[in-house]
Amino acid sequence: MSHHRYVFMSRLFGLVGGGLLCACSPRVVPVIATQAYSALSDSANITILSENDSTIKNIVYIGKVQATGKNKNGRSAQEDAYNLVLAEARKAGSNVVQIVSQGPNTRRTNRYQIDARLLYAGTGAQNIDSALKAKGVAMLHFYRPSGPGFFGKYDIYLFDQPLCRAFNNWKQSVEVPAGGAARIWADCGETGEITLILEPGVHYYIRCGMGTGEQSGEPTFQIIDSESGAVEFDALRPRRVPRQPQYEK
Repeated sequence: MSHHRYVFMSRLFGLVGGGLLCACSPRVVPVIATQAYSALSDSANITILSENDSTIKNIVYIGKVQATGKNKNGRSAQEDAYNLVLAEARKAGSNVVQIVSQGPNTRRTNRYQIDARLLYAGTGAQNIDSALKAKGVAMLHFYRPSGPGFFGKYDIYLFDQPLCRAFNNWKQSVEVPAGGAARIWADCGETGEITLILEPGVHYYIRCGMGTGEQSGEPTFQIIDSESGAVEFDALRPRRVPRQPQYEK
């Protein structure tokens, strides 16, 4: 093959390949999830928040999604993008969607792009503790009923600071600074984590556990609404005296 023919064929395949990539590019970037929740039904109601809206409390961060809508079946590109985001939210078990950015796609005509955070809001009213709120702190109530991984224990951290050590049949309350996102995690060979939006004066109930099956050996955290969490927390009768928290306030 001559050099000129080789260059021509290379450019031709490059153009064809580029066209295929553009034609096949996904309109939804899959959810990058940090928490697993059961999928919601198609009729489930989902709350949409603006980026700076903080009216809903007791929120857990699930992940983020990006969707690009197009004019389709009489619907506008913007409406199509919203429908794609809501569909991904339902699949991820998210009942709150927070819009981070939205607008026409500058690279493609008749396209509308939405970037959003997928959140989960606990059901149950939040009773504000005025004493905690005055100090600008929240109370984290950790508890772990008896269950899988009986002998497994792990230290729980808030960012890089140790909070407490989780055992089976155990509970402990820890006061922490509030006012923003907080990553709570533990490592027991595998890492488990949860991200909370901490509000001053709020009591958060976090059920701890140990994963089974494919998640065997992985610490698990589940945010429980305040009403149910308080009942479960108070009913637990631990035999072990909890280690004092070491969080540096």
